[in-house]
Amino acid sequence: MVDVGCRTRELEAALSGRQVRYVGVDLDPAAGVVADLGDRLPFEDRSVEVVTAIDVLEHTDDIHRGFSELCRVAREHVVITLPNPEDRHRSLFSLEDARAFVRSASGRHGWG
Repeated sequence: MVDVGCRTRELEAALSGRQVRYVGVDLDPAAGVVADLGDRLPFEDRSVEVVTAIDVLEHTDDIHRGFSELCRVAREHVVITLPNPEDRHRSLFSLEDARAFVRSASGRHGWG
């Protein structure tokens, strides 16, 4: 699993004891892989079973490109969360807009 925007790797700790190969990706050098979601992630197409981006996309300059990059790398699952806009985050779109966005962007990568 690849955890994009891993920050302090809390997800890795939560997965402790499970049979999961964890790779943290972040701009911070403490990550296992230093990379920017706004650029191409250093993974082959469809090379990772699960890719996560927990409260990450709202911090990118191009949410569409970022999500597309997550879909490019993932083979089976992309797990994203978007924050509640009332929690001082940028409001990107409504829940219905988010669903339409995910369906459209994931469809371009063969996700049904």
